[in-house]
Amino acid sequence: MPFRAVLYRMAANGVALLHLIWIALVAGGAAYVFLADHRFVLVHAGLIGIGLLFWIVIRVCPLTWLEEKLRRQDNPHFSYHNSFIAHHWNKLFKTHWTGKQINFLPILAYVILGIIDILIFLHR
Repeated sequence: MPFRAVLYRMAANGVALLHLIWIALVAGGAAYVFLADHRFVLVHAGLIGIGLLFWIVIRVCPLTWLEEKLRRQDNPHFSYHNSFIAHHWNKLFKTHWTGKQINFLPILAYVILGIIDILIFLHR
């Protein structure tokens, strides 16, 4: 395997790790705000706002786009078929959902978590 392909694969894996950290911050941050530290609510609301803005404006997560672009440098046939979520959901749960069927989940999650942040902010 050429060294350049290894670098692209490592970069893509780094972006995937960053993606998992983002998901953990958004999901785990909600629990942290709710259970432990209400002062973190504005930071968490900012994370949610950024994520929701990307989904509404460009209809794709920039981390998914970057990871896919890097993976294609290593394997030109690689594709998430416009849905990181559907790709991994189908692998994990042995289903055959398309991106159109499942891409509402991040928007729904961002809206629900945003409402929770607003309620926590107003209640504190």
